[in-house]
Amino acid sequence: MPKKQSAKTAAPQSKHKKQKKEKVPTSISDLLFSQLQKWAHAGTAESIEKLEDFIVREPSKELREYAKIAYDEALFFYYSPNSKQEEKDFLTAKMIIQKERRLWDRMDKAGAARFELSKMDVERDIHKRMIKTATKKEQEEWKYNFSEDYYTTVRMRLAELTDEIEYTSAWIKTAHEAIKLKKYKQVPEDLFDHIHFDGEDSTFWEDDEDDDCNCDNSVDDEDRYENMMLPTTILPAPEPRDYPSKPSNMKNDISIEDIPF
Repeated sequence: MPKKQSAKTAAPQSKHKKQKKEKVPTSISDLLFSQLQKWAHAGTAESIEKLEDFIVREPSKELREYAKIAYDEALFFYYSPNSKQEEKDFLTAKMIIQKERRLWDRMDKAGAARFELSKMDVERDIHKRMIKTATKKEQEEWKYNFSEDYYTTVRMRLAELTDEIEYTSAWIKTAHEAIKLKKYKQVPEDLFDHIHFDGEDSTFWEDDEDDDCNCDNSVDDEDRYENMMLPTTILPAPEPRDYPSKPSNMKNDISIEDIPF
């Protein structure tokens, strides 16, 4: 018959078990949050791909939202220019997206112009039929109900839009070919929504003294508030080619003592 272990000898074994017990994370979410942060700060093509896959597959809404923030941060680290060539390609990629947005707008307007002309073709045919069977008094009263001048104006506007569409399409194609670095050839469109160059939103023209309008009137208050809440990054503007350097005697800052008054 086996002997029973005394309480005196059992106690040290119990104490030994407690010492070997490792700390367990409070939840798997803690580990995932940490991993998402590592991917964000890595800012590599691989980490961006992993974040994209995570956002699609993760069932937790909270983790998906955090992963989207991490994804935006990873995009910023990956695409932020660190050399002259990267600055040029980055700016070119931004201009391509701006041109593409304008191209879609012009294509939409051209479609509207074509539709207007189609309606006016029908309207002119019906107008001519009415004039043929109308009395002299009606002919006199109705002859200007259809405007050939307006029809010509719409045709001219369509021609202008068509020319711009053709030029912009060719510009975009050539600009794509001009980009040297592979990572800037396919850039996410929303990358530039909150990344701006220093001076991009300013103008070098004189301000109109008579213009007291609010330039943001086209933006709803709710949209304006939302845009204020979103992060915006300002990048130094690339130096233009053959741009004269700043005179060596020019001060970077001016003090109150330097202002004559």
